[in-house]
Amino acid sequence: GLYTIKEGTLQSNGARYWYEDKTIESTLVAYYPYASAWKYNAEGVTFTVREDQTSHKAYSASDLMVATTTAKPTSEAGTLPFRHALSKVILKINNQLGEAIREVSISNVLGSVKVDQKNLSVAATGNMMAIKAAPVTIDDAEGWQLIVAPQQGADPLLTVTTASGKQYSCRLEERTDLAAGKQHTAH
Repeated sequence: GLYTIKEGTLQSNGARYWYEDKTIESTLVAYYPYASAWKYNAEGVTFTVREDQTSHKAYSASDLMVATTTAKPTSEAGTLPFRHALSKVILKINNQLGEAIREVSISNVLGSVKVDQKNLSVAATGNMMAIKAAPVTIDDAEGWQLIVAPQQGADPLLTVTTASGKQYSCRLEERTDLAAGKQHTAH
């Protein structure tokens, strides 16, 4: 059955599938953010990060988290240990441009994954994207963060736009691996 948490309460879509026999284990799968289109599909489902992650809401909607456990029917509360399925990129920029930075983005990265709903593994898919980063304070300094698909051999291009609209671009690093559930920091 499909369950959602709304206002702190677990709610069912009406169909509750649980064995009457309390000795039989069931596999429970959970993910965040919720998407009504995520019905079970043996081929897996596609999740794509937001291209504009500058707001907290858009950044959070890009941070796919998944959990799975096996459990027997019981009146005791169970736990679902969530893990981040994608890769977080933190950008620390030493601004010596003489004016404020208005926007930071990276391009030439994959932002979509195919999610295997049985084991909750992800594999990068789709086309390269340009993703706008969210501003964040890091060690009392200006920084930026964004979520991308885990990928090997990424070759991201960093673009900084100043308050006056000037753009500066450079390669972030030579080929880099962005692992699932990991944070990558670039200076």
